[in-house]
Amino acid sequence: MIADAVEALRLGAWDYLLKPIEDLSVLRHAVEKNLDRARLMRENREYREQLEEKVRIRTAQIENTNKELRQTRMQIIQCLGKAAEYKDNETGHHVIRVSCYSSIMAEALGLDPKLVSLIRLCSPMHDIGKIGIPDNILLKAGPLDTEEWHFMQQHCMMGADMLSPPSEDELVLYRRHTTISHDILGNSDSDVLQMARKIAACHHEYWDGSGYPVGLKGEDIPIEARIVTVADIYDALSSERSYKKPFPEEKCQRIIRELTGTFLDPNIVSFFFIKIDKILRIKEDWED
Repeated sequence: MIADAVEALRLGAWDYLLKPIEDLSVLRHAVEKNLDRARLMRENREYREQLEEKVRIRTAQIENTNKELRQTRMQIIQCLGKAAEYKDNETGHHVIRVSCYSSIMAEALGLDPKLVSLIRLCSPMHDIGKIGIPDNILLKAGPLDTEEWHFMQQHCMMGADMLSPPSEDELVLYRRHTTISHDILGNSDSDVLQMARKIAACHHEYWDGSGYPVGLKGEDIPIEARIVTVADIYDALSSERSYKKPFPEEKCQRIIRELTGTFLDPNIVSFFFIKIDKILRIKEDWED
């Protein structure tokens, strides 16, 4: 009998009584004790359910906040890109086209989707350093002289410097103005800023080593910068500038082919032409 009771408890019974029951108070105590236990289990289950619901709601709130922050960050990045382009481009569509062209080529190259997304996000900031170039140089209708060209080349490192992490003192100052800046600037050395700095610094480095500001060559140039270089040069050829009218599409594509192996990575150019139909649709959709 005792063995049966032990086995019952092992299998999940809460209690046991020996029959015959001579003292009903024992029965009453056992029933009350198990009713209390059932009540506590029910309350514990309800508490867990309430807690899970609170966690679900809070998780949804955090995800929504993160989504809003990502959207805000994207808008800020686009505004930064346009801020540079408005100095020598009336509509700022250049940064949108370069972003689209770059992501098309990055995806065609088979890069990781996260990297493709970062390239799409960061490429609009490639010319952010132009903010530091005087208008008399940036908007000059004719050829730049040696001194002016030297100054123009500095926009790459100016851009990289602008995208460098703020100092702790600067962060404290920024965070006094708005709570959202804490979230945007808190991880100041993020993947976004790291890639944006690479693109800003290296998008005029050329495949054969003849570019600036450092003279990197071949695969020493970050692949994201090599991609943006193709997109940037193609868009410059096909768009109006202060010093030129847009070239016909046939001429743009011919020049891209001529620059392959000198200014431009041959592998990336090959994927540019593989996706040329898609690129032409972007060009038409975002025409100035």
